[in-house]
Amino acid sequence: MTEHESTTQESKNQSVAEKSKTFKSYVTILTVWGVLGVLAGLINLFGAMPSGFSGSGVSDAIFNTVFSILIFVCSRVLAKGKVLAIWLLIGCILFSIIYSFAMGRGINFVIAGLGAFYIWQLFVLKKQGELS
Repeated sequence: MTEHESTTQESKNQSVAEKSKTFKSYVTILTVWGVLGVLAGLINLFGAMPSGFSGSGVSDAIFNTVFSILIFVCSRVLAKGKVLAIWLLIGCILFSIIYSFAMGRGINFVIAGLGAFYIWQLFVLKKQGELS
């Protein structure tokens, strides 16, 4: 058995309780981001009520809620240590960028920058054997 195969086998046998503090922090960050985002989407929805549900207000509220639910799902997949979390997060970031373009707002550099940094960190975790 090569060193790479033994490292991969050890990471597969590693339970969530044995994951690094960094890994647990990333899961927590995504979970909090998802929950707070859902709350923000619902607040946007209730904020759109008095204005008669303008088109952009409702679509923003729906987008925020759906985007945050996807982020929360990503956090649950990451908590299980699956590489699929990286691809889900990439999809979420692309979804956000496409929505911004569709609404005529251009690139959301905050989401793009933070998303790129977070995805890079997840690839670092994958390289360390935290994700399988």
